[in-house]
Parts: sequence; C-alpha cells; structure tokens
Amino acid sequence: MEWPDDSERCEKKSFLYEIVVNQWNGVDVRKWDYFARDCHYLGIPNSFDPQRLLKSARVCEVKGEKHICYRDKVADDIYDMFHTRYTLYNQAYQHKIVNIIEEKISEALIAAKDKITKLSPIPEAELQKDIKRKILNIQNNEKGGEKLTAMKEFIKLTDHIFEEILYSSDVNLKDAKMMLDDVVMRRLPKCVGETRLQETGRIFEVIKLDYNKEDTNPINSVYFYRKKQQKKGCKIRKYEVSSLLPKKFREQVGRVYYTKNSDEEEKDAKECFIWWCLGKCVIELYDQNEFKGTKCVVTGNCSSLDRCSITEVRSCKVIRGVWKLWKGRGYNGDDYLLKEGQYPNLKALSDSISNASAPAPAPVPDPAWCLECLPFTIHLYEKENFEGPIFETTVDLHSLDGCGIKEVRSCKVLSGLWDLYEGPGYAVPRYQLKVGEYPNPGSWGNGNTAPALSVKRLTSYKIRLFEKEDFEEPMHETTVDRRSLDGCGIKEVRSCKVLSGLWDLSEGRDYAEPSYQLMEGEEYPNPGSWCASDPTAPARSVKRVTE
Repeated sequence: MEWPDDSERCEKKSFLYEIVVNQWNGVDVRKWDYFARDCHYLGIPNSFDPQRLLKSARVCEVKGEKHICYRDKVADDIYDMFHTRYTLYNQAYQHKIVNIIEEKISEALIAAKDKITKLSPIPEAELQKDIKRKILNIQNNEKGGEKLTAMKEFIKLTDHIFEEILYSSDVNLKDAKMMLDDVVMRRLPKCVGETRLQETGRIFEVIKLDYNKEDTNPINSVYFYRKKQQKKGCKIRKYEVSSLLPKKFREQVGRVYYTKNSDEEEKDAKECFIWWCLGKCVIELYDQNEFKGTKCVVTGNCSSLDRCSITEVRSCKVIRGVWKLWKGRGYNGDDYLLKEGQYPNLKALSDSISNASAPAPAPVPDPAWCLECLPFTIHLYEKENFEGPIFETTVDLHSLDGCGIKEVRSCKVLSGLWDLYEGPGYAVPRYQLKVGEYPNPGSWGNGNTAPALSVKRLTSYKIRLFEKEDFEEPMHETTVDRRSLDGCGIKEVRSCKVLSGLWDLSEGRDYAEPSYQLMEGEEYPNPGSWCASDPTAPARSVKRVTE
C-alpha cells in the first residue's frame, strides 16, 4: 500500500498528528511515556493510567474533520493526566536546584563560546553563528524553525563537553571551568524563598505552571463521544465531570536566589523576603550617593541609625510601603516622604513629596538620620482634583477639627486601607479606599457628591479556621485571639481563610513556636501553604498582629 503524500495526509488523516505530539489539546503518548518513566525514577506517585484512554480512543467526525476522541466517561482521567503533568513540573522539572544548575551550565557554555568549537564535534561554521542566542532559544522554548535549528546543533552537546571544560587546562576557559566546578561542588546560590504571585514585579525568577493550556481549562479542546453516538465527536458537559476541580489552571511562582557570603547576610535576605511576601515595609539604605557605600536593610521604625551599620542616608530604595525619613534624630526636623521607588541622591529625596504642611521641598538637601515606616498614610484635600488645603494623617480622625481643612473632596491613599465617612464620628455612609488617587467624591464609590468628614484606618480582624484541609468543615470563625481551640468546635487548624487583619498562626497552644504570619484576604488550603516546617503539622492557637 502506497503511503499518501504530505498534503493528502494532512487533509484526510490529520488526526495522525494528534498521536505523538498533540498541539491541539495536549493529549498524546509522549506525555504518557515520560510520566511513567520520570515518576518511577523520581519516586513521585503516578495515579494516571493511560490504558483507560487507549481502550476508549477512536477517530470521530467533528465539524467535517477527523479527530481522536475519547469516551465521555474518561473525562476525569484526562484531568488526572494534566494534573500529573503539573505535579512533575512543580516538583521536578522546575525544581529550584534544577533551575540553578541549568543557569550555571548555560553561563559556562556562554563563557566558553570562543573555545568550545575545539571541544565540540559540531562544525565551527554552524556553532559560531551565535551560540549565546541558541542557548537562550532552548531555555526560552521559542517555537518555530529557530528552535529546531538550535536543537539540531545542540543535540550533540552531550556530557563530554561538560567534562572537557571542567578538566581543561586552557586559561581562557578559567571562568567557565569555575562555574562548572561550582556545580560539581554544590557551591550554588541559595533560594531565599518562593511565593505564589498575582503579578510579576521584582522577583528574580518567575516559574509558570499550568495544565498545558495556560489559563484555559485544558479539557475544552478535547473531543468525546457517547455510547449511543460513537462516530460523532462532541464537547463534554460541565456536569459530566467532577466538581472538585481547580477554578484556575495556571499560576506563577516567584523565586528569589541569593549568593551566600555569610550566615548573617543569608538570614537578612530570608527575613526581607518574608516581609516582602507579607506586604510589610522594606527599605534599603546607603550612606553614599548612587546606592554605593554601606548598605542596610530596614523593615521597621528606626529612631537613630546608630544601631545600624550606617550613620546617615544619602540614597535609598523603597521596596515596599511608605517611609518618612527625618533629617534630625528622634524624628525631629524636616522630613522626606517616600513612596516605592529609587532615590539615588539627596536631590531625589528632596524632590519627593515633602511635609504635607510645607509643600515646597527644602532648599538645601540634607542626609537623613532616622526613619519611620508608615503602614497607614493618607493625604486629604479640601477641594476636588487635589487642590486647596491639604492634611496628611497616619491615624484615625474622628472629625476634621484642628486639621486645617473643613471637609474632604479628594484624597490620595499612600499606604494601608482606609474608610471615609460622610459624617463626623464615623457616621455612615462609608467608603473603603485602597492605595490610589481619588480626585472627587464620586471616585470613591456609588457616584456620590457629598464630601467626607471623618476617616478611619481599616484594622478589623476576622479569620475562619477549618479542622480539615481544603476548607472542609467543621469550621470556627473568630475575631479575637485564641490561646487554644477548646470550646471552638474544632480540635486543630489545617486550613483557614483570613477575612481581615494580619494573624499569627502557631503550631502549639499558648502561641508556642513555630508560628506563621498570614495576610489579609489570603486563603491557605493546607499547612504547607503557610510554609509550615512540616507540611502536615496543624496549628492549635491563633493571635492577631496588632503592631
């Protein structure tokens, strides 16, 4: 029998391309093969059984085209397949150590690019075109012909290249040799920490994990057939699959790496990362311009820099929060009010927002001597569009008496969550504002036109505690500290939802260590999600963070 040419095969038997590497919906035997192999050698449980899919697979007609379809009753098995893929990427393929070593080896190959042709069987004319570009192509998984060309050239870059560089006596390969030696001796950067991201910001490495189709439910591209219509492909109905499925099919994991110079620096780096994850204030201070000289990282108020490693501030980087830097010790003298950003010199500090009562910046910039973290800061304006008298506050205002303004018709929330009230004494209606600018009363909700006459920080506390993982009941809701769970109707905490406020969750009774700080608005489906030292260890006491 004569095999049809490419054009005929593409038209009449396009379903053949869905067997090995299925770019249509990702259900292919290539995945089944590496699932079985990698799970076996890595010791990762593999609950996915491809036999059910193989037995039910058949070619059906879908909108005039032929596709490989599966029986409707195996839809949950397909979800299981994509979840297995996610697990392997999460635990193995994108493991932090794997990525660190991959980066080190890539840097070594780039450093050796001028000498690597003498070590490689690849012709120099092909390899020297742009070795760095082709390494990056492979790393970035670029699609198209460029990736295929790079793979053809680099398929011969086997372990012998690693060995040749590592044991080479060529002085020109010194840097590359040191990088590979670091890999062999495990002198690798440490992972300070990782967190699930809502957005990508200052994270060094962002890992994307999904169910093969990014944000899309992967089963939307899979066709099924039914018992009574075995030759016709169709989409699965929502009620025909399990309701215990994820609502999102993609997440981003941010990792920060740190090259360890001392135990103290490593401890500092980890602490700052935790503060960053919790949304706390973090600032980097330098005693010279352009972020040079001695560096000091601060996460709280400092009435004097004498206790730090620097004596004055001439440049800084505000990583998180709003900070007030004072020119005098003990929070005396003029100040610089700084939002998130970089301030390379004293002029940049002076050009920032100055004291609310003195809009003009100081004529002669001076270095700062102490600093204050402002978790709650709001600028109140008497007129719309940020005009007229202004008053800055970091505390609640029962009324505007003595503030220099009669009413609030626009405002800027620099940090924290605030409630604005139309009447004095926190009389409703109330409007809740997050960080941002609000040029008129209509911008803070409901199209209202009335000004505000009192403001209050949002500092309420409420948390829901669940005895089982994944928010399964029994459940207890509290707004106060719980030294123990006696009388709460639950024995321990294995998942929780923080409705408001900042909370400390402790593994032992009476707030006994270890404890973990939980953010407002976050959900923690299991102990591992709050970074418990033992992913199976529950909590037994909870306390509000009030400072």
